[in-house]
Amino acid sequence: MEFAVSSEIISGALVVSVRGDVDLATAGRMDSEILVSWQPPQPLVVDASDVPFMDSTGLGVLIKAAERASHLGGSVAIVTNAERVRKVLTITGLDSFILIAQSLEEALLATKLA
Repeated sequence: MEFAVSSEIISGALVVSVRGDVDLATAGRMDSEILVSWQPPQPLVVDASDVPFMDSTGLGVLIKAAERASHLGGSVAIVTNAERVRKVLTITGLDSFILIAQSLEEALLATKLA
């Protein structure tokens, strides 16, 4: 699967949609999309429902976003159904800072309530 990233505003949240592996070669593109498009306290939802694999550089992008949200307000959620990605988020403790959702609708609702 070829990597792709795009963003749009849905229900007041910035939704960054990512497709393909997020690793050393691609994480920078995801990071750039978030930096250019996201304006906290606006909620951020990373739709990674088409991401089968995420390494530590991808996690670093999510950590950076969560830190930015904690300083400037807002919330960060990720949509993923990939067990490998969910497991890494849980093992590293990122699920304490980033809402993990199974659908875009669930993530949008969670960021409004956060």
